[in-house]
Amino acid sequence: MGGSSQASRSIARLVVGQLQVFGDFVNTYDSFIQRENTITEFAGGDQNITGGTFTRVDISGGGTKTLGTLTGLTGDTKPKTSGVMNVSESINFLTPGVYAAAANPLAVNPFTNLANNAGILSTDITSPSANRIVLADRGATNLNNGAQLNGETDNAFLFGFVVTTRQGVKTNENRTYGNIGIELNFMGANAPGNVDVTRNTVESYSPLAGRFGIRRIFGVRPSDAATNSGGLNATLVFHYRNSETVNLNGPNTQTPGTGSIPEERLTIFVSQNSGNTFRLVGRDGPVDEVKNTVTRTGVTTFATLTLGDIDNPLPVKLVAFTATRTGNAALLNWTTASEQDNAGFEVQVSTDGTAFRKLAFVASQNANSAQKTNYTYTDQEEGKTGTRYYRLKQVDTDGTESFSPVRTTSFNGAASVATTLAGYPNPFTNKLEFNLDATAVGDGMAHVQLIDMTGRIVREQKLQVINATLTLTDLDGLRSGLYLAKVTLPNGTTQKVRVQKQ
Repeated sequence: MGGSSQASRSIARLVVGQLQVFGDFVNTYDSFIQRENTITEFAGGDQNITGGTFTRVDISGGGTKTLGTLTGLTGDTKPKTSGVMNVSESINFLTPGVYAAAANPLAVNPFTNLANNAGILSTDITSPSANRIVLADRGATNLNNGAQLNGETDNAFLFGFVVTTRQGVKTNENRTYGNIGIELNFMGANAPGNVDVTRNTVESYSPLAGRFGIRRIFGVRPSDAATNSGGLNATLVFHYRNSETVNLNGPNTQTPGTGSIPEERLTIFVSQNSGNTFRLVGRDGPVDEVKNTVTRTGVTTFATLTLGDIDNPLPVKLVAFTATRTGNAALLNWTTASEQDNAGFEVQVSTDGTAFRKLAFVASQNANSAQKTNYTYTDQEEGKTGTRYYRLKQVDTDGTESFSPVRTTSFNGAASVATTLAGYPNPFTNKLEFNLDATAVGDGMAHVQLIDMTGRIVREQKLQVINATLTLTDLDGLRSGLYLAKVTLPNGTTQKVRVQKQ
Protein backbone atom coordinates (compact mmCIF):
# COMPACT_ATOMS: atom_id res chain seq x y z
CA MET A 1 0.00 0.00 0.00
CA GLY A 2 1.79 3.05 -1.29
CA GLY A 3 1.99 6.71 -0.48
CA SER A 4 4.38 9.46 0.52
CA SER A 5 2.77 10.55 3.81
CA GLN A 6 -0.26 9.88 5.96
CA ALA A 7 -2.17 12.59 4.12
CA SER A 8 -1.03 11.31 0.72
CA ARG A 9 -1.64 7.57 0.80
CA SER A 10 -3.57 4.75 -0.72
CA ILE A 11 -6.42 3.26 1.35
CA ALA A 12 -7.56 -0.36 1.51
CA ARG A 13 -10.69 -1.19 3.51
CA LEU A 14 -11.58 -4.70 4.63
CA VAL A 15 -15.33 -4.35 5.07
CA VAL A 16 -16.52 -7.95 4.94
CA GLY A 17 -14.94 -11.42 5.04
CA GLN A 18 -11.30 -12.37 5.38
CA LEU A 19 -7.99 -11.17 3.93
CA GLN A 20 -5.20 -13.74 3.76
CA VAL A 21 -1.70 -12.34 3.40
CA PHE A 22 1.12 -14.67 2.29
CA GLY A 23 3.92 -12.14 1.79
CA ASP A 24 5.08 -8.98 3.56
CA PHE A 25 2.43 -6.51 4.70
CA VAL A 26 3.56 -2.94 4.01
CA ASN A 27 1.32 -0.42 5.75
CA THR A 28 3.79 2.39 6.33
CA TYR A 29 1.24 5.21 6.22
CA ASP A 30 -1.60 3.43 8.06
CA SER A 31 -3.41 2.78 4.78
CA PHE A 32 -5.20 -0.38 5.93
CA ILE A 33 -8.63 -0.04 7.56
CA GLN A 34 -10.24 -3.17 9.00
CA ARG A 35 -13.92 -3.16 9.96
CA GLU A 36 -15.57 -5.19 12.70
CA ASN A 37 -16.35 -8.88 12.15
CA THR A 38 -13.59 -9.33 9.59
CA ILE A 39 -10.33 -11.30 9.74
CA THR A 40 -6.81 -10.44 8.66
CA GLU A 41 -4.80 -13.66 8.50
CA PHE A 42 -1.03 -13.74 8.07
CA ALA A 43 -0.76 -17.14 6.43
CA GLY A 44 2.69 -17.23 4.84
CA GLY A 45 5.94 -18.52 6.31
CA ASP A 46 8.41 -15.83 7.40
CA GLN A 47 6.69 -12.48 6.94
CA ASN A 48 7.31 -8.84 7.81
CA ILE A 49 4.32 -6.86 9.07
CA THR A 50 4.30 -3.12 9.57
CA GLY A 51 2.14 -1.57 12.24
CA GLY A 52 -1.47 -0.64 11.96
CA THR A 53 -4.91 -0.94 13.51
CA PHE A 54 -6.66 -4.30 13.33
CA THR A 55 -9.77 -5.96 14.76
CA ARG A 56 -9.10 -9.71 14.55
CA VAL A 57 -5.66 -11.02 13.52
CA ASP A 58 -5.00 -14.71 12.79
CA ILE A 59 -1.51 -16.20 12.65
CA SER A 60 -0.94 -19.35 10.56
CA GLY A 61 1.42 -20.94 8.05
CA GLY A 62 4.44 -21.36 10.30
CA GLY A 63 7.60 -19.25 10.27
CA THR A 64 8.13 -15.94 12.06
CA LYS A 65 5.96 -12.89 11.52
CA THR A 66 8.18 -9.93 12.37
CA LEU A 67 6.58 -6.64 13.36
CA GLY A 68 8.25 -3.50 12.08
CA THR A 69 8.23 -0.77 9.41
CA LEU A 70 9.96 -1.86 6.22
CA THR A 71 12.24 0.48 4.29
CA GLY A 72 14.43 0.00 1.26
CA LEU A 73 12.61 -3.05 -0.14
CA THR A 74 15.37 -4.09 -2.54
CA GLY A 75 16.01 -7.78 -3.02
CA ASP A 76 16.28 -9.57 0.31
CA THR A 77 17.31 -6.44 2.22
CA LYS A 78 14.38 -5.48 4.43
CA PRO A 79 15.59 -3.28 7.30
CA LYS A 80 12.91 -2.51 9.84
CA THR A 81 12.48 0.37 12.24
CA SER A 82 9.41 0.79 14.40
CA GLY A 83 5.93 -0.68 14.26
CA VAL A 84 2.93 -0.88 16.57
CA MET A 85 0.07 -3.34 16.09
CA ASN A 86 -3.16 -2.15 17.74
CA VAL A 87 -5.73 -4.93 18.07
CA SER A 88 -9.31 -4.34 19.20
CA GLU A 89 -10.67 -7.92 19.17
CA SER A 90 -8.15 -10.77 19.21
CA ILE A 91 -4.89 -12.31 18.02
CA ASN A 92 -5.33 -16.01 17.31
CA PHE A 93 -2.61 -18.61 16.75
CA LEU A 94 -4.30 -21.21 14.56
CA THR A 95 -2.59 -24.28 15.95
CA PRO A 96 -4.29 -27.56 14.95
CA GLY A 97 -6.28 -29.21 17.70
CA VAL A 98 -5.81 -26.25 20.05
CA TYR A 99 -7.35 -23.05 18.83
CA ALA A 100 -9.64 -24.64 16.23
CA ALA A 101 -11.61 -26.22 19.09
CA ALA A 102 -11.66 -23.14 21.31
CA ALA A 103 -14.93 -22.14 22.96
CA ASN A 104 -14.60 -18.51 21.87
CA PRO A 105 -17.15 -17.99 19.05
CA LEU A 106 -14.65 -15.71 17.34
CA ALA A 107 -12.27 -18.67 16.99
CA VAL A 108 -14.07 -20.36 14.10
CA ASN A 109 -12.14 -19.87 10.86
CA PRO A 110 -13.63 -21.86 7.97
CA PHE A 111 -11.11 -20.56 5.46
CA THR A 112 -7.84 -21.80 6.95
CA ASN A 113 -6.11 -25.15 6.56
CA LEU A 114 -4.85 -25.97 10.08
CA ALA A 115 -2.30 -28.51 8.92
CA ASN A 116 0.72 -26.86 10.54
CA ASN A 117 1.74 -24.82 13.55
CA ALA A 118 0.69 -21.21 13.35
CA GLY A 119 4.12 -19.65 13.70
CA ILE A 120 5.62 -16.94 15.89
CA LEU A 121 4.66 -13.26 16.05
CA SER A 122 7.80 -11.31 16.98
CA THR A 123 8.50 -7.75 18.15
CA ASP A 124 11.78 -5.91 18.70
CA ILE A 125 12.28 -5.92 22.48
CA THR A 126 15.07 -3.32 22.24
CA SER A 127 12.41 -0.72 21.27
CA PRO A 128 9.37 -1.66 23.38
CA SER A 129 7.73 1.75 23.16
CA ALA A 130 7.96 1.86 19.34
CA ASN A 131 7.64 -1.85 18.51
CA ARG A 132 4.88 -3.58 20.43
CA ILE A 133 1.48 -5.26 20.40
CA VAL A 134 -1.32 -3.25 22.03
CA LEU A 135 -4.44 -5.16 23.10
CA ALA A 136 -7.46 -2.88 23.47
CA ASP A 137 -9.43 -2.36 26.67
CA ARG A 138 -12.97 -3.68 27.06
CA GLY A 139 -15.47 -2.44 24.49
CA ALA A 140 -18.31 -3.39 22.17
CA THR A 141 -16.00 -4.84 19.50
CA ASN A 142 -14.62 -7.44 21.91
CA LEU A 143 -17.83 -8.31 23.77
CA ASN A 144 -16.72 -6.08 26.66
CA ASN A 145 -13.93 -8.52 27.50
CA GLY A 146 -10.91 -6.69 26.09
CA ALA A 147 -8.82 -7.84 23.15
CA GLN A 148 -7.57 -11.41 23.68
CA LEU A 149 -4.42 -13.37 22.89
CA ASN A 150 -5.56 -16.90 22.00
CA GLY A 151 -3.97 -20.26 21.19
CA GLU A 152 -0.38 -19.79 22.37
CA THR A 153 1.67 -22.99 22.63
CA ASP A 154 5.37 -23.81 22.83
CA ASN A 155 5.49 -23.70 19.01
CA ALA A 156 3.12 -20.80 18.35
CA PHE A 157 3.33 -17.68 20.49
CA LEU A 158 3.97 -13.96 20.75
CA PHE A 159 7.73 -13.52 21.17
CA GLY A 160 8.20 -9.93 22.28
CA PHE A 161 6.40 -7.11 24.05
CA VAL A 162 2.64 -6.80 24.56
CA VAL A 163 0.77 -4.20 26.60
CA THR A 164 -2.83 -3.79 27.70
CA THR A 165 -4.82 -1.56 30.07
CA ARG A 166 -8.01 -2.21 32.01
CA GLN A 167 -9.92 0.85 33.18
CA GLY A 168 -11.74 0.93 36.51
CA VAL A 169 -10.84 -2.51 37.83
CA LYS A 170 -12.98 -3.43 40.85
CA THR A 171 -12.43 -5.77 43.76
CA ASN A 172 -13.60 -9.38 43.76
CA GLU A 173 -13.52 -9.76 39.99
CA ASN A 174 -10.95 -12.03 38.37
CA ARG A 175 -9.26 -10.36 35.38
CA THR A 176 -7.04 -12.12 32.80
CA TYR A 177 -5.80 -8.93 31.08
CA GLY A 178 -6.28 -10.14 27.53
CA ASN A 179 -5.30 -13.73 28.28
CA ILE A 180 -1.61 -12.81 28.15
CA GLY A 181 -0.74 -15.08 31.07
CA ILE A 182 -1.49 -13.28 34.32
CA GLU A 183 -4.68 -13.32 36.41
CA LEU A 184 -5.37 -10.86 39.21
CA ASN A 185 -8.28 -10.81 41.64
CA PHE A 186 -8.04 -7.82 44.01
CA MET A 187 -9.62 -8.38 47.42
CA GLY A 188 -10.65 -6.24 50.37
CA ALA A 189 -11.71 -2.62 50.57
CA ASN A 190 -9.33 -1.07 48.04
CA ALA A 191 -9.72 -1.23 44.27
CA PRO A 192 -6.64 -0.72 42.05
CA GLY A 193 -8.28 1.73 39.65
CA ASN A 194 -6.80 1.49 36.15
CA VAL A 195 -4.29 -1.33 35.72
CA ASP A 196 -1.54 -1.38 33.06
CA VAL A 197 -0.01 -4.79 32.33
CA THR A 198 2.98 -5.55 30.07
CA ARG A 199 4.55 -8.87 29.11
CA ASN A 200 8.08 -9.54 27.84
CA THR A 201 8.80 -13.10 26.64
CA VAL A 202 12.21 -12.43 25.09
CA GLU A 203 14.33 -11.61 28.15
CA SER A 204 15.15 -13.34 31.44
CA TYR A 205 16.90 -11.86 34.46
CA SER A 206 20.32 -13.28 35.40
CA PRO A 207 21.69 -11.09 38.22
CA LEU A 208 24.27 -13.68 39.34
CA ALA A 209 25.67 -16.89 37.90
CA GLY A 210 23.36 -19.72 38.84
CA ARG A 211 20.55 -17.37 39.91
CA PHE A 212 18.10 -16.53 37.14
CA GLY A 213 14.45 -16.17 36.18
CA ILE A 214 12.39 -17.58 33.33
CA ARG A 215 11.91 -15.95 29.95
CA ARG A 216 8.64 -14.26 30.94
CA ILE A 217 8.43 -10.89 32.71
CA PHE A 218 5.22 -9.06 33.63
CA GLY A 219 4.89 -5.41 34.57
CA VAL A 220 1.79 -4.66 36.70
CA ARG A 221 1.06 -1.01 37.45
CA PRO A 222 -2.18 -0.11 39.28
CA SER A 223 -3.05 3.58 39.16
CA ASP A 224 -4.08 3.46 42.84
CA ALA A 225 -1.29 1.29 44.25
CA ALA A 226 -1.81 2.42 47.84
CA THR A 227 -5.31 3.85 47.89
CA ASN A 228 -6.46 3.74 51.50
CA SER A 229 -4.93 2.33 54.67
CA GLY A 230 -3.77 -1.18 53.88
CA GLY A 231 -2.99 -0.69 50.19
CA LEU A 232 -3.87 -3.44 47.72
CA ASN A 233 -4.23 -7.17 48.17
CA ALA A 234 -4.73 -9.69 45.37
CA THR A 235 -4.60 -13.33 44.37
CA LEU A 236 -2.16 -13.71 41.48
CA VAL A 237 -2.00 -16.58 38.98
CA PHE A 238 1.19 -16.60 36.86
CA HIS A 239 0.98 -18.65 33.62
CA TYR A 240 4.09 -19.82 31.76
CA ARG A 241 5.11 -21.94 28.76
CA ASN A 242 7.49 -24.89 29.21
CA SER A 243 9.97 -23.49 26.67
CA GLU A 244 10.36 -20.34 28.81
CA THR A 245 11.98 -22.36 31.62
CA VAL A 246 15.01 -23.55 29.58
CA ASN A 247 17.99 -21.98 27.77
CA LEU A 248 18.38 -19.44 30.59
CA ASN A 249 21.31 -17.74 32.35
CA GLY A 250 22.89 -16.45 29.16
CA PRO A 251 25.54 -13.71 28.95
CA ASN A 252 22.79 -11.07 28.87
CA THR A 253 19.02 -10.85 29.29
CA GLN A 254 18.26 -11.85 25.67
CA THR A 255 20.91 -14.37 24.61
CA PRO A 256 20.05 -18.01 25.37
CA GLY A 257 22.15 -19.86 27.92
CA THR A 258 22.35 -23.41 29.25
CA GLY A 259 20.41 -22.95 32.52
CA SER A 260 16.95 -24.27 33.28
CA ILE A 261 14.48 -24.32 36.17
CA PRO A 262 12.52 -27.51 36.91
CA GLU A 263 8.80 -26.75 36.96
CA GLU A 264 8.30 -28.01 40.52
CA ARG A 265 10.81 -25.38 41.77
CA LEU A 266 9.19 -22.32 40.16
CA THR A 267 8.11 -19.50 42.48
CA ILE A 268 7.19 -15.81 42.09
CA PHE A 269 9.60 -12.90 42.61
CA VAL A 270 8.98 -9.15 42.38
CA SER A 271 11.35 -6.26 41.61
CA GLN A 272 10.59 -2.59 42.23
CA ASN A 273 13.73 -1.27 40.53
CA SER A 274 13.77 -2.86 37.07
CA GLY A 275 15.45 -6.09 38.05
CA ASN A 276 18.31 -4.69 40.12
CA THR A 277 16.92 -6.30 43.29
CA PHE A 278 14.19 -8.86 43.91
CA ARG A 279 11.88 -9.82 46.73
CA LEU A 280 10.38 -13.24 47.22
CA VAL A 281 6.61 -13.33 46.68
CA GLY A 282 6.39 -17.10 46.94
CA ARG A 283 3.58 -19.45 46.01
CA ASP A 284 0.63 -21.29 47.54
CA GLY A 285 1.16 -25.03 47.38
CA PRO A 286 2.86 -26.83 44.51
CA VAL A 287 3.16 -25.66 40.90
CA ASP A 288 0.31 -26.83 38.67
CA GLU A 289 2.42 -28.55 36.01
CA VAL A 290 -0.66 -29.50 33.97
CA LYS A 291 -2.07 -25.97 33.66
CA ASN A 292 1.42 -24.41 33.86
CA THR A 293 0.48 -21.97 36.63
CA VAL A 294 1.95 -20.67 39.88
CA THR A 295 -0.55 -19.14 42.33
CA ARG A 296 -0.05 -16.77 45.27
CA THR A 297 -2.66 -15.18 47.54
CA GLY A 298 -2.11 -12.03 49.60
CA VAL A 299 0.08 -10.25 47.05
CA THR A 300 0.54 -6.60 48.06
CA THR A 301 3.42 -5.40 45.85
CA PHE A 302 2.82 -4.81 42.14
CA ALA A 303 5.76 -3.97 39.88
CA THR A 304 8.01 -6.26 37.80
CA LEU A 305 7.12 -9.95 38.27
CA THR A 306 8.87 -13.11 37.10
CA LEU A 307 9.35 -16.74 38.10
CA GLY A 308 12.59 -17.93 39.65
CA ASP A 309 14.00 -21.05 41.28
CA ILE A 310 12.89 -21.69 44.86
CA ASP A 311 16.11 -23.69 45.48
CA ASN A 312 18.45 -21.21 43.74
CA PRO A 313 16.53 -17.99 44.33
CA LEU A 314 17.14 -14.58 42.91
CA PRO A 315 19.65 -13.60 45.58
CA VAL A 316 19.85 -11.47 48.72
CA LYS A 317 20.55 -7.96 47.56
CA LEU A 318 22.63 -5.57 49.62
CA VAL A 319 21.41 -2.10 48.68
CA ALA A 320 23.30 0.01 51.24
CA PHE A 321 26.48 -0.54 53.29
CA THR A 322 28.30 2.23 55.18
CA ALA A 323 31.10 2.44 57.72
CA THR A 324 31.49 5.62 59.82
CA ARG A 325 33.77 6.62 62.66
CA THR A 326 31.87 7.58 65.81
CA GLY A 327 34.35 8.60 68.50
CA ASN A 328 36.77 5.68 68.90
CA ALA A 329 34.33 3.19 67.40
CA ALA A 330 33.21 2.38 63.86
CA LEU A 331 29.49 2.14 63.15
CA LEU A 332 28.51 -0.21 60.31
CA ASN A 333 25.03 0.01 58.77
CA TRP A 334 23.66 -2.10 55.94
CA THR A 335 20.31 -2.77 54.31
CA THR A 336 18.96 -5.69 52.29
CA ALA A 337 16.10 -5.41 49.81
CA SER A 338 15.11 -9.06 50.27
CA GLU A 339 16.56 -12.27 51.65
CA GLN A 340 16.23 -15.91 50.67
CA ASP A 341 17.83 -18.71 52.74
CA ASN A 342 20.11 -16.12 54.36
CA ALA A 343 21.88 -17.33 57.52
CA GLY A 344 23.48 -13.96 58.22
CA PHE A 345 26.54 -11.74 57.78
CA GLU A 346 30.09 -12.19 58.97
CA VAL A 347 31.58 -8.74 59.67
CA GLN A 348 35.22 -8.64 58.62
CA VAL A 349 38.00 -6.06 59.13
CA SER A 350 41.42 -5.44 57.64
CA THR A 351 44.22 -2.94 58.24
CA ASP A 352 45.73 -3.28 54.76
CA GLY A 353 42.68 -3.95 52.58
CA THR A 354 43.95 -7.42 51.67
CA ALA A 355 44.01 -9.71 54.71
CA PHE A 356 40.59 -9.74 56.42
CA ARG A 357 39.64 -11.32 59.74
CA LYS A 358 36.32 -11.96 61.44
CA LEU A 359 34.99 -9.41 63.92
CA ALA A 360 31.52 -10.83 64.55
CA PHE A 361 28.60 -12.68 63.01
CA VAL A 362 25.23 -10.92 62.69
CA ALA A 363 22.40 -13.39 62.17
CA SER A 364 19.68 -12.71 59.61
CA GLN A 365 16.57 -11.13 61.10
CA ASN A 366 14.48 -13.26 58.74
CA ALA A 367 16.12 -15.91 56.55
CA ASN A 368 13.34 -15.54 53.98
CA SER A 369 12.22 -11.93 53.85
CA ALA A 370 10.29 -10.07 51.16
CA GLN A 371 10.87 -6.60 52.60
CA LYS A 372 13.64 -4.16 53.38
CA THR A 373 15.70 -5.05 56.48
CA ASN A 374 18.21 -2.81 58.30
CA TYR A 375 21.28 -4.09 60.21
CA THR A 376 23.90 -2.42 62.39
CA TYR A 377 27.13 -3.40 64.12
CA THR A 378 29.61 -1.31 66.16
CA ASP A 379 33.34 -2.11 66.05
CA GLN A 380 34.55 -1.25 69.56
CA GLU A 381 38.00 -2.85 69.41
CA GLU A 382 40.65 -0.86 71.28
CA GLY A 383 43.77 0.69 69.77
CA LYS A 384 42.46 1.57 66.32
CA THR A 385 44.92 3.54 64.16
CA GLY A 386 45.20 4.46 60.50
CA THR A 387 42.67 3.20 57.99
CA ARG A 388 40.30 0.34 58.78
CA TYR A 389 38.76 -1.67 55.93
CA TYR A 390 35.36 -3.34 56.44
CA ARG A 391 33.40 -5.86 54.40
CA LEU A 392 30.49 -8.27 54.89
CA LYS A 393 30.51 -11.97 54.04
CA GLN A 394 26.90 -12.99 53.42
CA VAL A 395 26.33 -16.69 54.17
CA ASP A 396 23.36 -18.74 52.92
CA THR A 397 21.90 -21.58 54.98
CA ASP A 398 23.55 -24.04 52.57
CA GLY A 399 26.98 -22.46 53.13
CA THR A 400 27.10 -20.41 49.91
CA GLU A 401 29.06 -17.18 50.44
CA SER A 402 29.21 -13.77 48.77
CA PHE A 403 31.03 -10.57 49.71
CA SER A 404 29.99 -6.93 49.89
CA PRO A 405 31.99 -3.97 48.60
CA VAL A 406 34.73 -2.74 50.96
CA ARG A 407 34.18 0.37 53.07
CA THR A 408 36.94 2.36 54.83
CA THR A 409 37.14 4.50 57.95
CA SER A 410 40.10 6.60 59.10
CA PHE A 411 41.27 6.65 62.72
CA ASN A 412 44.00 9.23 62.13
CA GLY A 413 43.68 12.42 64.18
CA ALA A 414 41.14 13.39 66.82
CA ALA A 415 37.85 11.58 67.16
CA SER A 416 34.74 13.25 65.82
CA VAL A 417 31.07 12.49 65.68
CA ALA A 418 29.60 12.02 62.20
CA THR A 419 26.40 10.99 60.65
CA THR A 420 25.97 8.64 57.73
CA LEU A 421 23.52 9.18 54.90
CA ALA A 422 22.36 6.41 52.57
CA GLY A 423 19.60 6.55 49.96
CA TYR A 424 17.32 3.58 49.30
CA PRO A 425 16.45 2.27 46.78
CA ASN A 426 19.23 3.48 44.51
CA PRO A 427 18.27 3.79 41.66
CA PHE A 428 14.85 5.05 42.78
CA THR A 429 11.54 5.47 40.97
CA ASN A 430 8.84 7.37 42.88
CA LYS A 431 10.14 7.17 46.46
CA LEU A 432 13.51 7.76 48.12
CA GLU A 433 14.24 6.84 51.73
CA PHE A 434 17.26 8.17 53.65
CA ASN A 435 18.72 6.03 56.43
CA LEU A 436 20.69 7.96 59.06
CA ASP A 437 23.01 7.08 61.94
CA ALA A 438 20.58 6.60 64.84
CA THR A 439 23.32 7.23 67.44
CA ALA A 440 24.02 10.74 66.17
CA VAL A 441 20.66 12.01 64.92
CA GLY A 442 17.59 12.68 67.02
CA ASP A 443 14.04 13.29 65.93
CA GLY A 444 13.09 16.66 64.47
CA MET A 445 12.66 18.47 61.15
CA ALA A 446 15.19 18.01 58.36
CA HIS A 447 15.58 20.02 55.14
CA VAL A 448 15.95 17.85 52.02
CA GLN A 449 17.05 19.06 48.58
CA LEU A 450 17.45 17.12 45.34
CA ILE A 451 19.91 18.84 42.99
CA ASP A 452 20.44 17.86 39.35
CA MET A 453 23.84 17.78 37.65
CA THR A 454 23.46 21.39 36.46
CA GLY A 455 23.15 22.58 40.07
CA ARG A 456 19.43 23.26 39.85
CA ILE A 457 17.26 22.36 42.87
CA VAL A 458 14.48 20.18 41.46
CA ARG A 459 12.83 19.12 44.71
CA GLU A 460 12.92 20.75 48.16
CA GLN A 461 10.99 19.67 51.24
CA LYS A 462 11.02 19.72 55.02
CA LEU A 463 10.56 16.27 56.52
CA GLN A 464 10.19 14.84 59.99
CA VAL A 465 13.01 12.51 61.08
CA ILE A 466 11.41 9.39 62.54
CA ASN A 467 13.58 6.58 63.85
CA ALA A 468 16.58 7.93 61.92
CA THR A 469 14.66 7.75 58.64
CA LEU A 470 13.46 10.33 56.10
CA THR A 471 11.14 9.50 53.20
CA LEU A 472 10.79 11.63 50.07
CA THR A 473 7.79 10.63 47.92
CA ASP A 474 6.04 11.55 44.64
CA LEU A 475 9.22 11.55 42.54
CA ASP A 476 7.67 10.12 39.36
CA GLY A 477 7.91 13.43 37.56
CA LEU A 478 11.71 13.68 37.82
CA ARG A 479 13.75 12.91 34.73
CA SER A 480 15.98 9.85 34.73
CA GLY A 481 19.58 10.59 35.69
CA LEU A 482 21.94 11.40 38.55
CA TYR A 483 21.05 13.73 41.43
CA LEU A 484 22.76 15.00 44.55
CA ALA A 485 20.64 14.60 47.68
CA LYS A 486 21.51 17.23 50.32
CA VAL A 487 20.02 16.76 53.79
CA THR A 488 20.33 19.34 56.57
CA LEU A 489 19.62 17.49 59.82
CA PRO A 490 17.94 18.76 63.01
CA ASN A 491 21.37 19.22 64.66
CA GLY A 492 22.44 21.57 61.84
CA THR A 493 24.88 19.19 60.13
CA THR A 494 24.63 18.61 56.40
CA GLN A 495 25.03 15.27 54.62
CA LYS A 496 25.12 14.53 50.89
CA VAL A 497 24.72 11.40 48.80
CA ARG A 498 24.50 10.77 45.06
CA VAL A 499 21.36 8.98 43.89
CA GLN A 500 19.99 7.94 40.52
CA LYS A 501 16.45 8.24 39.13
CA GLN A 502 15.42 5.13 37.21
